Amino acid sequence: MIDPSGLMWLTKDNKTYIWVENDVYRNNQDKFKDYYEANGAIIQYHGSSDCNSCDGLKRGDWIELRANGLVHPVEDPTRTSNVYEPDDVGEAMIASTMAAQQWVAFRNQLPDFKPAYVNVEVDVPSQFGKSGPAFSGTLDRNGNVFFGVGAWGGSPGASGSIGWLLPNERAENIESFLAGDSAGVTYISPYWVGGGVQRSSGRYSPQISVGTPGTTGSYTRSKKVKNVGRLW
Repeated sequence: MIDPSGLMWLTKDNKTYIWVENDVYRNNQDKFKDYYEANGAIIQYHGSSDCNSCDGLKRGDWIELRANGLVHPVEDPTRTSNVYEPDDVGEAMIASTMAAQQWVAFRNQLPDFKPAYVNVEVDVPSQFGKSGPAFSGTLDRNGNVFFGVGAWGGSPGASGSIGWLLPNERAENIESFLAGDSAGVTYISPYWVGGGVQRSSGRYSPQISVGTPGTTGSYTRSKKVKNVGRLW
């Protein structure tokens, strides 16, 4: 086991476990894509580094990995049941732990159907004709408000959009997507309805939009200005 400080136990082979901060894990899904969450796992201890809560443990001890980064000694699961033979109990415990970890990994890839944010963008006509200044306002589902400025190219006008993040991003990662530089393309049909896609920090967000008919590409830099409390 390796404990570089944080709150999330992870493993990719059910042999070596690492402990990272929640924000580091959530904001670097590509880096940890091969790992499973292992909080609550019961494992057999074989050694560690930088793990203060492992002091006093002996090789072969059984421990539980807890969500706050601590390890807690537990009874040998192969000796605490009167129903199964010892080998069967050990195999059952390992199998159940692996199944739970795989379910968590699968759940994290399921689409999050609630929109991550709503956005309004105004692309102001200018003397340049096909380009000009762009202004945006965004509200995410955590209540964070962002204001952005940039430039557009294509058709001027105004649009309102709702967007989702891909791959499935949890609520705590929405802010990192919306704050900073982003680029996007929006198409609005003659019926004032359309859609588009936004890209920021290497991630993509499909959108459903309404607004002025036309196709517009824009680049904006946004900054969080306030929080009004979680909304949905």
